[in-house]
Amino acid sequence: MNVIRDAAGIREAADEWDAVAAAARLPLMSSAQVAAWWTHLAPEDSELRVILVREAASLIGVAPFYERRSGAMLRTYALPGAEIGAGISPISLPGRQWEVAGAISRALARSTSPPDVIDLRRAPLGSPWPAMLRASWPAPVLPRISHHNVEIVPGIQLAKRSFDEWLQGRSPNLRSQVRRAMRSFDRDGGTVRLATSETVGQDMAAMMSLHLRRMAGRGASSFEPVADRLVSAIAEVGASEATGAHLRLWVLEMEGAVVSVEWFSARGGHVSYVNGGWHPDFRRYSPALLGIVYAIKDACERGEEYMDLGPGAHEYKLRLSDCTDAVARTTLLVANRRIASTLAQTAPGLLYDSIRDTAKRVLPPERLDALRALRGKASAGGTKPGRAMPSQSRRPAPSRGKSARER
Repeated sequence: MNVIRDAAGIREAADEWDAVAAAARLPLMSSAQVAAWWTHLAPEDSELRVILVREAASLIGVAPFYERRSGAMLRTYALPGAEIGAGISPISLPGRQWEVAGAISRALARSTSPPDVIDLRRAPLGSPWPAMLRASWPAPVLPRISHHNVEIVPGIQLAKRSFDEWLQGRSPNLRSQVRRAMRSFDRDGGTVRLATSETVGQDMAAMMSLHLRRMAGRGASSFEPVADRLVSAIAEVGASEATGAHLRLWVLEMEGAVVSVEWFSARGGHVSYVNGGWHPDFRRYSPALLGIVYAIKDACERGEEYMDLGPGAHEYKLRLSDCTDAVARTTLLVANRRIASTLAQTAPGLLYDSIRDTAKRVLPPERLDALRALRGKASAGGTKPGRAMPSQSRRPAPSRGKSARER
């Protein structure tokens, strides 16, 4: 077992790391995704703590944590990419989870800077990792687990079906809408393509522009504070991963104008929809739906088995899906000598999460939209309980010389 503390170490382990990510079927946990996130999006006050678990010379598991400190020296270990998509988790080869969890727990507990909180934000709700990390913790009193911010993740069981077989299983109304939109888009000169390593930067920038334009007035997008850095991160992923195979940006165009861009990541037969953007002038083609449908068609042709449509029980996702999963913010509070301080510092944030969960259950959608809009306006003047403002989370751009962290 060893610990990686910089992006260069991640890249050195890329081949065997990605084999584990493919076996775990978690596309957003690839080495390129984690390295790009660390370089462009990690909080400036954080330190990388990637735990590689080996059996002899073979890598069997990865826990790509980073450490950040806040408040009265509260030490939180979190996983990268939770603000981007779902399925953020430690990874291991099938059947080796308990061994890997034990190694991770021992490494964290015996670190020179052990965690007070382990934050598994947007981990699958049914994931065994929180319980395994807790049960493996080498201390008389085990960490306390809590779940908040539960989000539905609609999914599609592709099961290596053809596109026509999948479409036939949808409602007559959806089948008619999809076929009509595809015919109309093709007849009017629309084109569909996957981004390449040469176009991924400009295609991602187009997606971000369309996404933020659509979100304006509907509450703040989680991408807004990091938009430029996220574009740079995905351009870096596109330069190192197999663009079109693992990183998939589906671009719909007509007469030189971008109609929509839909962002997917794939590995191990699992395809994850991250987000997208579409131009309102082309709404007659149902561009967001159409972009996802082309991605489904492609996944069927590749023989892939499952596609998740990302967090959010939106109507268009539910119409496409035939099953649902869920993700949650799962935290483990470590029972160490600082537990009283940890509880005092985390309680406001956990209370906020609990109130938000209750609001999602009891308030109608229009009230939730109004609250999100107010939250977006208020974010410029303050922070939510227990959270840093986006401007405080930005890491400086890497310099050509060695950083203090590298020295």
